[in-house]
Amino acid sequence: MSQTFKNLRVYQIAIDLSAEIYKLALKLPASEKYRIADQIIRSSRSVPANIAEGYSRKKYKADFLRYLTIAHGSSEETKVHLEVLNNSRLISFEIYSDLLRRYKNLSVRIINYKKKIQEDMN
Repeated sequence: MSQTFKNLRVYQIAIDLSAEIYKLALKLPASEKYRIADQIIRSSRSVPANIAEGYSRKKYKADFLRYLTIAHGSSEETKVHLEVLNNSRLISFEIYSDLLRRYKNLSVRIINYKKKIQEDMN
């Protein structure tokens, strides 16, 4: 089997989390549909999309690192949207805590993956 971005554990985690965020956003009040719901869906989808796009450019390590940096930024943005949802009492603290923990783990994985690619460049 050939290696693709879909084989990357960091991608698999990101795509699973983006699906969970989508389901969560669907449960938000209709008044939030074009506000925070749209924003958190976009930021969460940006993470796996940028991992995939970066992987497609892996021949050019600097490009790959740039896309992973964008993925990391989108992961951090998603954490902020989760905090806003929690502070606004639009999601339970339990849901917030679980997703925040998982996004923190994803951010660490992205950073570690970037370090590995940087080490391979040297």
